[in-house]
Amino acid sequence: MAALILSVVGIFFTLSGALVWYTKWPNLIAGYDKNAFTNPKAAAVWTGKCLTVTGLLALCLAGGGLCFSGKQTDLYLFIAFMLGSMLTGVVMLAGIQRYVK
Repeated sequence: MAALILSVVGIFFTLSGALVWYTKWPNLIAGYDKNAFTNPKAAAVWTGKCLTVTGLLALCLAGGGLCFSGKQTDLYLFIAFMLGSMLTGVVMLAGIQRYVK
């Protein structure tokens, strides 16, 4: 069941990240203020890349969940996803500071 949920989450994050990355449309960033950024398109690219990495992490974990079975595999997958998504969130926030006025 965890593999299915992580697959759906991974597809959502990957597609939304790719959309922000390739369109360079900063309005898709939550809390975007055009006066707060020095280079909004670069901020959109950075955010899109980080969202895409988060989605790919979820998809890799979903694939790993299909390869392994056990009592607590789902728990380990969700813990790994939570830790990985928190890490990519911190990296995204730290990196986007380059573009904040």
